[in-house]
Amino acid sequence: MSGWRKVADRISVVVISRNEGNELKRTVENFDDTLPPGGEIIVIDDGSTDGSASTVAKRRGRIKLHRVDGYGVARARNFGARQARGDVIVYADAHLRLEPYWWRPMIPPTKITSSPARQDSCCTATTAASHGILRDGSSSSQARFQLKKLPSAHLR
Repeated sequence: MSGWRKVADRISVVVISRNEGNELKRTVENFDDTLPPGGEIIVIDDGSTDGSASTVAKRRGRIKLHRVDGYGVARARNFGARQARGDVIVYADAHLRLEPYWWRPMIPPTKITSSPARQDSCCTATTAASHGILRDGSSSSQARFQLKKLPSAHLR
């Protein structure tokens, strides 16, 4: 298996949700359809009252649901990062539509030849329509992929 495929198979997507309705289900299904086989999807439901998390709870396999209450976005993302097993963590809103192989441009060249050990990198995935990565997202086009190197303390 080539180096980039090893890293691609170790992508963890953390989706933060609160009362996202059917958008959550569509986003999770879209990630499930477009992630490499070894990727995982972690949904952090922050106290939804609309039943949206129930549709995710019915799905199995690489989709994991964690219910929390009152965490807010930052704390929920940190919680999701602690649950993740991937080498690359992607934070996502619960209303995205992605093209196949959306993840390829965000895998840095250093990851292609590096060992599979986690290096605490993370990305924020919202809309990257201007880059041709996402399609028909309901988020604004101002957001983009960002790769950030985080100290391990940020994940605790």
